[in-house]
Amino acid sequence: MSVISEEPVNPVEPEIPIPAEIDAPSSFDVLFVGLVCFLNGDPKRRTVLLPNGTVPPNEDIEPHFPYVIVDPETIVDRQGWDAADPVQEFTDIGMFRLPKCTLHISGTEGRGSLEAADHDTELPSLADADPKVRIDEGKADAIARMTIGNGTLRAFRRPNRDDEEAASTDVAIVSVLSVDYDGEIEVRVASDAGNRLLRLKPGTDVAIVNLAVPPDTTKSASHFPIYGALTDTRTIANKPARVSASARSIPGDRYVFSLGLPINDGTSACGNQGCCVKKTGGG
Repeated sequence: MSVISEEPVNPVEPEIPIPAEIDAPSSFDVLFVGLVCFLNGDPKRRTVLLPNGTVPPNEDIEPHFPYVIVDPETIVDRQGWDAADPVQEFTDIGMFRLPKCTLHISGTEGRGSLEAADHDTELPSLADADPKVRIDEGKADAIARMTIGNGTLRAFRRPNRDDEEAASTDVAIVSVLSVDYDGEIEVRVASDAGNRLLRLKPGTDVAIVNLAVPPDTTKSASHFPIYGALTDTRTIANKPARVSASARSIPGDRYVFSLGLPINDGTSACGNQGCCVKKTGGG
């Protein structure tokens, strides 16, 4: 007769599910790429202006257009983007051309919680190119604008392609705003041409760009004079300052740089800039 073992069997411990919130991203970055100016008149916020380069001041300068660029796999919902947009094919890769507009991005518009000291140190200045430049925020011809008052703002070099570029000071600066925010991200576009919305997964990089896309290889002049659109005279001396030798390359793999856009080889003439606000009464 067989004997059945009476040894106790160790019970299997039930698996305790890990709440999704533990692995959920708790922050995201906004990248500013191309011709983008940060006004530093208020220590608690920055006004961000993309100069209007759709009709450049010189016929040999490539037209520039504003886009929001995100990884299309991160899009939860999109509203208001016209199917008749002339660059509709770009939306398949997450490029959405903007009308003349004001941008609002989740978590970025608080006041008093902005850290930007390092950014201001590394960012070239329009005043270095032209000491007479001052910008009247209300009169500036900006194709897109937004206000940021929350997060940590830093300036980085665009990705270096080789060792020679890593040692150069003639490369574009890209600004990155890192924001503590753990929910779905909304990019809202307020415009006379109609409001638009992108709703994105938590943790998604959002790139706000002002670039010559699509490029026009028949035009070869410096892009820097487009910054003149922000000034009272609509002009600026074409003498862009080189970037600081201490500026380091932007960390991480960023979707916007995987697309082969012209900024991948952009010089300091087509990078971010800083400037000061024109005081009341001029000067």
